[in-house]
Amino acid sequence: SLNVPRQSIRNIPPTEYPCLVPPDVCVEEGIYVFRFTLPPSELSYHVSFQRCCRDESMTNIGLPGATGATYTVEITPEAQLLCNNSPEFSIVPPTVICVDATLEYEHTAFEPDGDSLVYELCAPLAGAGNINGAQGTFNCNGTTTRPACPPPYAELNYRAPYSAKSPMPGIPPLQIDAQTGLMTLRPNAIGRFAVGVCVREYRNGVLLSKIYRDFQFNVTDGCNPKLTPNVKEDLKLAEKDFLIRACGNTLVDITNESTPREAIKQVSWSFDLKKGRSAQSSQWHPQFQFPDTGRYTGKLVLNPGFECADSAIIRVHVLPLLQADFGYDYDTCMASDIQFIDRSIAHAKFINRWIWNFEGSRSSTLPNPGYRYLEPGVKRVTLSVRDTNQCVSTISKNVRYFPVPPILIVGPSAAEVCEPGQVTFQNLSSPIDTTYRFEWKFGDGGLSRRLSPTYTYPNQGLYSVALSIVSPIGCRNDTVFKDLIRVKPTPQAAFAIEPPEVSNVFPDFQLLDQSTDAVRWLWEFGDGRQYTDRNLMASARELGTLRITQMAFNNFGCQDSISQLLQILPEVRYFLPNAFSPNGDSVNDELRAVGIFDGIRNFHLNVWSRWGEMVFQSTNPQDTWNGQKFNQGLSLPMGVYTVLVTYLNPKDEVVEYRGFVTLLR
Repeated sequence: SLNVPRQSIRNIPPTEYPCLVPPDVCVEEGIYVFRFTLPPSELSYHVSFQRCCRDESMTNIGLPGATGATYTVEITPEAQLLCNNSPEFSIVPPTVICVDATLEYEHTAFEPDGDSLVYELCAPLAGAGNINGAQGTFNCNGTTTRPACPPPYAELNYRAPYSAKSPMPGIPPLQIDAQTGLMTLRPNAIGRFAVGVCVREYRNGVLLSKIYRDFQFNVTDGCNPKLTPNVKEDLKLAEKDFLIRACGNTLVDITNESTPREAIKQVSWSFDLKKGRSAQSSQWHPQFQFPDTGRYTGKLVLNPGFECADSAIIRVHVLPLLQADFGYDYDTCMASDIQFIDRSIAHAKFINRWIWNFEGSRSSTLPNPGYRYLEPGVKRVTLSVRDTNQCVSTISKNVRYFPVPPILIVGPSAAEVCEPGQVTFQNLSSPIDTTYRFEWKFGDGGLSRRLSPTYTYPNQGLYSVALSIVSPIGCRNDTVFKDLIRVKPTPQAAFAIEPPEVSNVFPDFQLLDQSTDAVRWLWEFGDGRQYTDRNLMASARELGTLRITQMAFNNFGCQDSISQLLQILPEVRYFLPNAFSPNGDSVNDELRAVGIFDGIRNFHLNVWSRWGEMVFQSTNPQDTWNGQKFNQGLSLPMGVYTVLVTYLNPKDEVVEYRGFVTLLR
């Protein structure tokens, strides 16, 4: 056996039929090239290649998806002795055949030694199988067989009514000339068919070799597609009869919109230019130069000379020029109608339709309309005219529309404000936009150049406001709005808190009004309380900080407010008795401090005997001494003991108490 690597793969393009819409068929040719010296033998050599599987959609064989193929040539002992060369095939079988179309395929081989060749239809050979991984010597059921299985090889199993001699339907059926190899067929059904051809090589009547050729004929009905000739026309006169108007231009471009594009291989255009002249083109989108105005008749032919050809009449009317034009007139500084004037020129007959477009959907069909824009700017105006020849011409022009508003209108956010009063002036004049120049004078020396400014009046008074507007082309208008804004006086809120600090021991405080020009007051506390008295007494409810706000009102409805913070501090009270009697009668048995201890920090209590010995200490102001040493062990004797107490109060002040306590029994 001999393993030969594949040298290359070549894609076989679809058969060139002028009317064929290529089906989804992919055909490849594998090429193997090798040189090998074989010793003469009294037996035939077989050069074979086997592979699974065939196209599952094949029509004429059973189980195509599980059936492989064997490509083989037999080299007989006589061919070996004569060093014979095999026949060579140069023409690839057609990949696609058209149904109901005659096929003539020259299946002729070149014989370099001049030997005789005999052609016949035969069954293609099966080979390999669809069992993955079943590779190995003589295992003929694997997807590949390495090496190929030896002969004899089984033939394909044709489905009825097909056979090796009649592998596909046709009238007349498939035939091959035994001497020339010419294959003829007119298939009458679509499908995919396996076809085999055997070529025997003879020299002086002795068989030298036999070659099997195996291929697939794909028969399709896409060879005579429905073509639709069509052009971009001005008027469709009838089926396949189109009118194109060329207004004022003898050089005419024609847009071909025929379908389906993939089925149209060639186009042919022809026009009668009169006086024995004509013009032709094979371009898809042609251009024709006509000699003068007039009516010309032509023809478009799709796929000329083929069965699937189709055609249409193309009429071109070269008409006199229609030229759209217009002018306009208006007072450039006055916001009023613009008068548009049609100045179009019709070189034949007259104009019978006008379409003006001013902005967006705003339009008119009058010959000379008037139009007023609500907003300034550079306006794009379009005029489209049509004459009695149905010619249409369009022109667009820019119109600069920047008039000054005839009346200046101002809308202040408020006519009366309290000092300092902020007013937004809404410029309601029309037409204006940000390309205009503005100058505002607010009556107290304040200025602005904004479209709609906001201004704050610092002082009370009655103010007139002046506005001047200048358009981008220099048009100007100005107005003074007399006594437009009144700024009312505002009271001044002020108050005092007595005392400035309070505590949990003494929580009461007084609010004293110190406002000016006020006739009504409102007090708001941070804990939700409200009062309307001018002066009042109140009490703090919680430790911490209390925000107090005063709002003062005058007779003009203006108000002012001010807020202050009141600190409510925790206050400490610590009292230690000077005697106690730990005798077990449950009366004054312990030395216990009394008072208010919240807020005490770093507390220390130390007790010493008369000899300086420490007998008790604590860091908790609520701890008690029971008269024993460190509250345990033996009771201490009666006598006077020294006491030292130190702590930090809420103000971070060090408080120290030194004294004596008498222990009685």
